[in-house]
This record gives sequence, C-alpha cells and structure tokens, in this order.
Amino acid sequence: HVGSRRPDYNPPMPRRPRPSASVDAVPPAAPPPATGASAIPSSLDASTPRLLDSPHLVPSRRQYLQLKAQHPGALLLYQLGDFFEAFDDDAAVLARDARVTLTSRSFGRSGRAPLAGIPQHALTHYLGRLLAAGHTVAVAEQVEPAGKGLVRREVTRVLSPGVVADGALLPPSETRWLAAVAARGERLGLSWLDASTGDWAVAEWAGEGAATALAEELARLAPAETLVPDDLDDAPWRAGIPGHVRRVERWPADPERAADGLKAH
Repeated sequence: HVGSRRPDYNPPMPRRPRPSASVDAVPPAAPPPATGASAIPSSLDASTPRLLDSPHLVPSRRQYLQLKAQHPGALLLYQLGDFFEAFDDDAAVLARDARVTLTSRSFGRSGRAPLAGIPQHALTHYLGRLLAAGHTVAVAEQVEPAGKGLVRREVTRVLSPGVVADGALLPPSETRWLAAVAARGERLGLSWLDASTGDWAVAEWAGEGAATALAEELARLAPAETLVPDDLDDAPWRAGIPGHVRRVERWPADPERAADGLKAH
C-alpha cells in the first residue's frame, strides 16, 4: 500500500548517523527473480537441478551448486580458505567486473569448472567494484573451523547496489537509495529506502501528470537501484531511470500481499 503524497511534502527526511559497520540481513529465500539489467545471465541456472542429480559430483561441487540454486540471480562468492571464489558463468562475470584472472579448477570426477577468486582480506574492496557494476552478490562463508570432511558454508550476506548497510562499503556522505515503483490503474507509486539508516518514504501520483512527476522524483533521488515490475517494461518513464534498474516479477508488489507484509513487520 502506498500513501498519498502531501503538497507540502519535502523528502528526504533528516538522516540519522550511519553505523560504522554492520552485517547485512539475509533476505529469505524467494522464487528466482526475473532476468533484469543487473541480473547475472547464467546458463548454469537452468542446468543446476540436472547437475545436482549427477552421481559424479564431489561434495564441495554439490555444496556450491546447492548454494547457487538458492540464489540464482546473484553472483555467488564461495569461501575456500583465504579466498572467495566464483565458478562457471559467475567466474567470467567476476573476472570481468572485479578485474581479476579467469582460470579453472578441478573438482575430481566432477570435471573442471571456470574459476575466478579474490583474497578474503580484500573482499570489501572487490564487493565495491561488483556493486558499482550493478550486481547482486551472495557471500557464502565457512561457518565452522576446517577439519576432516566438508566444511559447512552458508550465505551470510546478500548485497545489491541499493541494499548496502555496511559502513565500510559506503562513503560517509553518500545516501544510497533503493527505490521501488508500483502501478495500479492510473496511479503510480514510489517508495525509497536507505538501508544503512532505515530512512523510508513513499509517494503517489494520479492523473495526467503522474508519469512526469514520477520521472522527476526519480531524477531528484538518483537511486542506486530501482525495482520495476516486469509488466511496466513499456512505460515511457522507465528508460530515464538513473542508476541500476532491476526488473522483478509483479507478485511481490501485489497490494494485499504488500499490506500484509507491512502489518506483520
């Protein structure tokens, strides 16, 4: 549900101090996002279920594919000792946008897979590069000491250009908005959030000037990332959105679902 915008409304609201460091919340598992401007095009995504059924997978390869299947639209960084590594199509993306070397790794009887890696001590630096390139990044860390057998790993952070709460990844003076657009009939709604402070606001327009008002507000806010439902691909204001645009399925913006989510928060 999007509230009406008052004539005297003057966003954004006063900023609260940004924490010097924090851990980004991990969103709950959800249906795979539709491919968008900042999604990773991966032939692996479609073949992951088939690969997981292979009897020839070694444990580490199976674990990687299981984590990747949970976050198919994200670039998965998988911790192996002192490095975070990406495989398959993600490896090519990491090599290109983080400007690191693309190589390959043997998984025994599972065969070889393209590989690119970054050192653990430089993770923040390379995360900054990936976010600047518009990627969503899932960080899978080792959550138990290395010993005999396969080390347990879990995705501990999911970052995107508009969802960054770690002060180490943000200049102190920068406001990084995550925006979302919704449409219902002749009404257009906009919501924007600063994940590092919790500042959140909404606006709504209707009538002939709605599209122009929405475009002007997006230009003023200059969000780092904007979520746009896939049924608005042909909207005239869509091409002018600044920052990274993520095309998403419409179902999360269903009015009843959104209202239930707000009431339960």
